[in-house]
Amino acid sequence: MKKNALPCLVGLFAFAYLCCKAAIVQITHDEVYTVMQLTPQPIWDLMAYQSSYTNNHILNTLLCKLSCNLFGMNTLSGRLPVLISFIVYFYFCFRLAESVFKTDETRWYQWAMLSVLICNPYLLDFFSLARGYGIAIACMMGATYHSTQYVCFKIEKSLSIGLFWASLAVYAQFGLLHFWLAFQAILLVYNLLGVSTNAKKSFFIQIISVLLTILLIYKPITAILRDNQIAYYGTKGFLEDTIHSILNNSLFSQAYFDSRTFDVFADLLIVLFVLILTNNILNIKNIKIQTVETPAFWLFALFSMTAMSVILQFHLLGNQYVIDRTALFFYPLLAMNFPFAAVILSKLKPIAGRSLLIIITIFAMYHTLRSSHLRSYREWYYDNHTFEVLDFMEKERSKRLSQGDTNLIRLDMSWIFQPSIAFYWKTRQYAWINSPPFHMNIESNTDCEYYYASADDVPKLAEKFEIVLKFPDNVGQLMRRKKME
Repeated sequence: MKKNALPCLVGLFAFAYLCCKAAIVQITHDEVYTVMQLTPQPIWDLMAYQSSYTNNHILNTLLCKLSCNLFGMNTLSGRLPVLISFIVYFYFCFRLAESVFKTDETRWYQWAMLSVLICNPYLLDFFSLARGYGIAIACMMGATYHSTQYVCFKIEKSLSIGLFWASLAVYAQFGLLHFWLAFQAILLVYNLLGVSTNAKKSFFIQIISVLLTILLIYKPITAILRDNQIAYYGTKGFLEDTIHSILNNSLFSQAYFDSRTFDVFADLLIVLFVLILTNNILNIKNIKIQTVETPAFWLFALFSMTAMSVILQFHLLGNQYVIDRTALFFYPLLAMNFPFAAVILSKLKPIAGRSLLIIITIFAMYHTLRSSHLRSYREWYYDNHTFEVLDFMEKERSKRLSQGDTNLIRLDMSWIFQPSIAFYWKTRQYAWINSPPFHMNIESNTDCEYYYASADDVPKLAEKFEIVLKFPDNVGQLMRRKKME
């Protein structure tokens, strides 16, 4: 038990941080659509994708619906399913690291793998948001662990369990279709080779899993294709779009080498990848099946084939490269291979491999501690000041009530701020503020006395409004109508 104390402590600390963030940080733009707009809808409408808007991450939406029905519609109940999914994610990360590196001599490998899989501030953001990305990645890790048990350690029952988790990953977020396709393809090849003692049974189980998954996602996918809702936005290439966006977001705006931070880490990532690739090449002996059955090769194959799915779909189907949060699932697939870079170094000089593992472990923890905060979420930075605006409105109301003024306070806003404001207007029952209006264009002729304007909209309102609550990050400003002379 003592040997697992450090990994468990890391997991417990990360989970406590996520719980605090989920409870404290204001709800974000996209979460509101899930919690306030989708959860009241009938279950079948959600499963059939009556609205083809891909904000509906079906598994997450269904779990949010259950949570909100049990605990009421609030920020924490909406985020509860993804918080629980982190426990699932950590469990499978821990079990994978423990099974791949079993001996006391490989303890540092185990810690390094677990550290890089858990300690990423950008990844952790999505385990405290009412979105499907964290849940999908947790399910993907379940599929990865059980497929490793099946292929590398000959545990037959793990095949069906792994297939189940892979299907759930797709149902949680359709971007994981890339992983699912790669996962099914390499398992199919493995099963067709007939290495398993129950090859025919394994093949049959996989085909049944594929058919059931297709049946489950058929209507949603046809709705998405019908309304052309596939949008990932990357057109430059897998490295430039997918990998670079993951690296940039994972750095979390931390400047370790001033303006050269990204370039330095991009070069280090290339070095790690070359070491991982070299380790796999050196282990190939006449392309025997025993090579495929090693964890190093299997985990690298999962990453490589998933990358191939993205690349081929871009060239054959015109689907754009996944970037930012749609590419997030690539981080665990890549990170779980990092410790194998130390294997090749250890063969040259043991101290070199051990040093790399220590550096990876310590940096991952340090970077996460340095980057973590309870103010906002990286991709929804524009919702930083929702509570400050509402607090200002409450103070204004108290001041007016003290003067006997019970009139409605009228607040208008730029469209990007409306969902978050509207959520708290409903859940906190701010009946003394008008229902937050939603419009894409700036309403300079509004009869509202306050305007929560984005940085781009502030100049358009300057003639009639003045800033009364200025935010230093200049994401937006709260403005008040000027008094007439």
